[in-house]
Amino acid sequence: MRTFIKKISKIVNIDKKEYLYNQLLCFFCLITYTASSIIFPSFLSKIVDIGIAKNDFHAILKYSLEMLLCGVIMVIFYYYQRVFFFRFGNKIVLDTRKKIYEKLCNVNIFFWNKHKVGDILTILDSDLDKLQELLTSNISELIVNLILAIGIASYIIILNIKIGIFVIALAVIFAIIQKLISNKSKEEMRIFREIIGDFNSYSTETINNMMSLQMTGKVSYIKKTYSNKCNILSLRGLRLTKILSMVSVTGTSFNILAIILVLFIGALDVSDGLLSVGLLFSMTIYVQRLYSPIVTLGNLFVKIRNFSPILENIYDLVSNENIIVQGSYKSQLPLTGEIEFKKVSFSYNGEDYVIKNFSEHLNPGDIVGIVGENGSGDSDIMMTDTINPLKSKFKGFHKTFKQDDLGLSLSSFLLN
Repeated sequence: MRTFIKKISKIVNIDKKEYLYNQLLCFFCLITYTASSIIFPSFLSKIVDIGIAKNDFHAILKYSLEMLLCGVIMVIFYYYQRVFFFRFGNKIVLDTRKKIYEKLCNVNIFFWNKHKVGDILTILDSDLDKLQELLTSNISELIVNLILAIGIASYIIILNIKIGIFVIALAVIFAIIQKLISNKSKEEMRIFREIIGDFNSYSTETINNMMSLQMTGKVSYIKKTYSNKCNILSLRGLRLTKILSMVSVTGTSFNILAIILVLFIGALDVSDGLLSVGLLFSMTIYVQRLYSPIVTLGNLFVKIRNFSPILENIYDLVSNENIIVQGSYKSQLPLTGEIEFKKVSFSYNGEDYVIKNFSEHLNPGDIVGIVGENGSGDSDIMMTDTINPLKSKFKGFHKTFKQDDLGLSLSSFLLN
């Protein structure tokens, strides 16, 4: 948990006082809405048992107006908690996006060799939105729903201890099942996240280079590859959806069993004179209310576990140290004069030569373009001119390069 918080602190720059203030403001709106939603069903038993059963019109009117007021408070604070959460979270995600984008503007070639463009776009788009939810609404929802679940369960026990014990036992079973599901979904989310990054990278790269691919006759190949990647993404997405759907299925099962249990035991108590009809109705609604926070807690638990691989990706991007080193070097001599290649040889990693014994003489004022098939050495000839820009000639040049030693690649140049 400490490592989890440390990584989030590295990713997001948050003023602690400002964060606490906004979190408390959102929490206040959420807790007020939640408290109103808990109180709301209690008016039903009063209307039925005091008003309708005793034919007291004034009691019916009084409790109906109080119920209406409670509903208005519920609606108002629901609206404000949504607005405050968005405003609070939006600032966090925008600041983090700016921070990551500035980082991307300074990374070097080694970073791009390791990371795919599609993966970076996924981080900037959907992953940061998940981080926003985690730091804003999820924290408040976790606290509120925990309080709500404990409060409703305690109230049900006070009303009827038998029903309360059975309902809590079902909730414990539900929590155990949720933990098992979260363990499976965490690994599945990690794999699915990698597939999404690969898919987005392939889509971005092929679309950006579609004209070149059309000219080289590669369209059939990329269509087939894209179709395969779509199928893999679909199958993995379906597999993850099945696992996550188990959360809803388990929660719905809990709700159905709990309601049936309340109605069965409550009906027996009503027939024995131990429980009123209005109170039985209220307890049925409270059991349904208990279902909501328990399912929400389960979903939040699974969501936080699934966020771990996403957090690793964001943290790896923010903590990356492959940064372009800014220098102050300025060439003392202008790049002028003739260029002469004499028996130039060039190879990657000491293997087969792409250029061997190449000789050419280029005069000042010549505009030169070099054309060749992929891998024929056309770009490599350009790179030889970036090895030492202070020299205007390369005589008897012969060297074997490793791939990491290569500098800037050019497609054409002008001799002055």
